[in-house]
Amino acid sequence: GDTSLACSAETQAKIDEIPTKAEKLAKAKADALAELGKVNPNDYSGNNKNAVNNLKTAGTNAINSATTPEEVEKALNGTLAEIAKIPTTAEQQAQALQDAKDAAKDALDNNRLSAYDEPEKSQVAEAIEAGKKAIDKAKTATAVEAAKKAAQDEIDAIPTREQKANDAAAAALAKAKADAKAELGKIDPNAYEEGADRTAVTSAISAALGKIDEALTPEGVQAALEEALGKIAAIPTKAEKDAKKLADAKADAIDNLEDIRTSDYEEPEKSQVEDIIRV
Repeated sequence: GDTSLACSAETQAKIDEIPTKAEKLAKAKADALAELGKVNPNDYSGNNKNAVNNLKTAGTNAINSATTPEEVEKALNGTLAEIAKIPTTAEQQAQALQDAKDAAKDALDNNRLSAYDEPEKSQVAEAIEAGKKAIDKAKTATAVEAAKKAAQDEIDAIPTREQKANDAAAAALAKAKADAKAELGKIDPNAYEEGADRTAVTSAISAALGKIDEALTPEGVQAALEEALGKIAAIPTKAEKDAKKLADAKADAIDNLEDIRTSDYEEPEKSQVEDIIRV
């Protein structure tokens, strides 16, 4: 009898080790709920956090309502799949940083290398590549922007083909203006008689200086200068007027002397008169 009881107890123990359907279902639910519990809503922000909370609640209800382990697994996997579609705060931040990096590098690529001559083209290409490397190393959006700005500032300091041409043209124009003003500066209004002549000279110089300042090309500068010099050249200086007066007086004197008829004199008086006229 004792042996029979012992065998019965041993058998019962072995049977007890085998889970019933209810036990298997309970374990599946417990495991599933534990797995779902690993999802932390605090890892999410704003609407995403609310969505995760709602999915966890719905998933928990679905797991608790399941009648088979298979239904438990389906409820768990379905819930986790939906949650996986929602980015965590860290993932959002990482994506935002990557988007900022991509945008910053695209901005640097907008610098057209074709707009530069050598060696400037190579300098710009090197600045772009260095800027991209600095952007890739950046840990924050602020650092990304700073890296992009530093690279762009370096690029902006390198002249394009057009800027070089404009700089050369500007230098040529500036030189033409300076030379023209220096030429006008050689003219002394005080060398002209006070009154209409001096006023005309001063006005011509003043008008020319204004036109020179407004000129957009060296040709425009030269035209303004030549116009002024032409006007001024038509106005005699005091010295020129004095010289003309003297020349006119000499001419009149000579004419008066030539009016003297030597035939009215006999020798030696005639020779004496002729000598005086020649002097």
